[in-house]
Amino acid sequence: MEREHELETQAYKLGDLIDLIALERLSLAVPVDNKPCMSLVDFTSQYMLSYITAKNIGPANYRVKTVIKSPCLMAVVSGDHFKVARISSMKGLEEGVYVDRIPFFAFHIKNHNVVNEDYLLRELVSDDMSQQLKRNIKETEQPHKISDLIDENDLLSLRIDLPSLEMQDMVVKNDMLDLLQELMSQKQADFENYQKDIHLKKHAVGQTIFNLNNWWNTLQKARQENNGVLKDDTTTGKIRPVAVGEIYNRIGETLNIISNQINTFTIGDGMEKEKIALAPFIGEYINSHQSPMFTYKFDETGKYATDDFKMKGESVLHKGDPLVYLDFPKQALNQILDNIVSNACSHGFSGIEDKNNIIRIEYNSIGSTCTLTIANNGKPLQKGMSEEKVFMYGGSTAVGTDGHNGLGAFQIRNLMSRFGGTATIDCNDASEYPFAYVLTFQNCISYT
Repeated sequence: MEREHELETQAYKLGDLIDLIALERLSLAVPVDNKPCMSLVDFTSQYMLSYITAKNIGPANYRVKTVIKSPCLMAVVSGDHFKVARISSMKGLEEGVYVDRIPFFAFHIKNHNVVNEDYLLRELVSDDMSQQLKRNIKETEQPHKISDLIDENDLLSLRIDLPSLEMQDMVVKNDMLDLLQELMSQKQADFENYQKDIHLKKHAVGQTIFNLNNWWNTLQKARQENNGVLKDDTTTGKIRPVAVGEIYNRIGETLNIISNQINTFTIGDGMEKEKIALAPFIGEYINSHQSPMFTYKFDETGKYATDDFKMKGESVLHKGDPLVYLDFPKQALNQILDNIVSNACSHGFSGIEDKNNIIRIEYNSIGSTCTLTIANNGKPLQKGMSEEKVFMYGGSTAVGTDGHNGLGAFQIRNLMSRFGGTATIDCNDASEYPFAYVLTFQNCISYT
C-alpha cells in the first residue's frame, strides 16, 4: 500500500466522474413475487467480487419500491461507508432487478478515459471515502433511500484522487493478485478449521464418554461394596465420598451432554425457514420463559402497525399487525434464544442471583436486514475471553458446571450461519448492559 502514496494524482469530485441514474420508483411498495431482488447483503466492500448476475442473485419476497432495468454501477451506504455492486449484463434479468428499500444510488461513468470502473469502485469503498462520508452523513433511524442519509450535492462533492489510467490498471491488477492469494489462504484456513472443528468435537465426545465411564465404575464399586443393594444416601469412596443419588444425577447429566454434543454434528438438519412475526414471537417467548433469577425488558413501542397498510386499494397489513417478519426456522430461533438465556444465567448472573438481573431484547431493521440484540446487565465478559473463544466449540468457562457443556454459543453462531445470518458479541464493561449477542438476519420483510 505504501507505493500508492507515491502516485501522482489529480483530485476530482464524484460528480465529475459519474452521472446518477434516475431510479424507476414504483408507486407503492410491492411484493416482488420471487423475482430477482437485491438487498443490503448483495452489496460488498470487495469491489472485485461485486458482480450481480442471474446466477448469484436470489428471488425473495421483499416489498420494494425500485427496479433497475439496464446495466449500471451501484453503491449503498452501510454504517459509515459505501458498499458496491454492479450489473454488467441483463442476461437472465430482462424483466429487471428489484431493489429493497435501502439507501443506494445507481450511476454510470461519464468518461472512461479518466477513470476505469474497477478503480472507481475501489475508491468508493476506501477508508478515505469513509472518512468523507462520516462528515456528511445525516442521522436517520430508518433510511430507505440515499437522500435520507446524504444530500445529493454532498454526495457528488465527495473527493476522489485519481492517478493515470495506466497506474489505475496496475493498482487493480495488484489488488487482484492480493485477492487471489487471500482466497487461496482462506480456502486452506477453512479446510484447517473444518479439521480442527471435527477434531474438537470427537475429542469432546471422547472426554465425556471417559467421564461417563468413571461415574459408571464408581456406581459399580458402590454396588459391590453394598452387595448389590443401592440407596440414594449410600456413599462410596474414602477420600472423596459420593452418594449414590449424586452418581445417578451425574450419569444423567453426562448422558445429556453427550446427546447435545452428538447433535452438533448435524445441527439444523430438518429445520425449514418460515415467516416469523418478530414482536409477538419475542412476547410469547418471554411469557413462556420466566425465571426467578432475572426479568425481561422488551419495549413493544413502534413494533405494530398503527394504521392499515394498503396496496392497490387492498389491505396487506392491518392496524395492530406486526411490522417486521423474519425468514428463519422458528425452532432454530427458539434454540438460539434458549442458549443465550442459559449463557446469561451461567455467566452473567452467576453469583449475583439476588440482584436486579435483566435480559434486554431489542431489534431494528434497515430494508431486508434485521438486527436483534439480546443483552444482559450481569457481569462483563471474563478477562482473557474473546469473541473467537466465546463461539468456540466447548469454549465456555463454565463447562462441567451444573451440566453446562460449552456448546451454547457454538450452536448460536452455527444456526445463524446455516440459515443465512450472523452472530457476534458486543462488550462494553462501562455499559449498564456490558454483554450482548448481536444477531443479524437477512431476507426479512419490514413495513417500517
